[in-house]
Amino acid sequence: MDKYYSRIRSGGLCIYNSSLIDDSDHQRSDISPLAIPANEIATEVGNVKLANMVMLGALLALNPMVNLDSIKQALDIVIPERNKRFIPANLQALDRGYDFAKA
Repeated sequence: MDKYYSRIRSGGLCIYNSSLIDDSDHQRSDISPLAIPANEIATEVGNVKLANMVMLGALLALNPMVNLDSIKQALDIVIPERNKRFIPANLQALDRGYDFAKA
């Protein structure tokens, strides 16, 4: 955040993990920030390692560059067979991040 925050163009979007970053040092009126407690949400889903999926869900809610359902379908293709048991948790993390950003 310290390194890249100042590089966000005016009108841009900044989604950050408020579980890890205190936003009091980062205030700008020319961008759209979203502080999302990704670690806490991921832990509620079942594993803090799902924080990246929470963040992806939030990003897609605010900037639908790819359809959320396309990402969900792609998980079955890109995740190796030995890890397919983690797909339900990944789907839940995506949905939780998406819902948080839409609220």
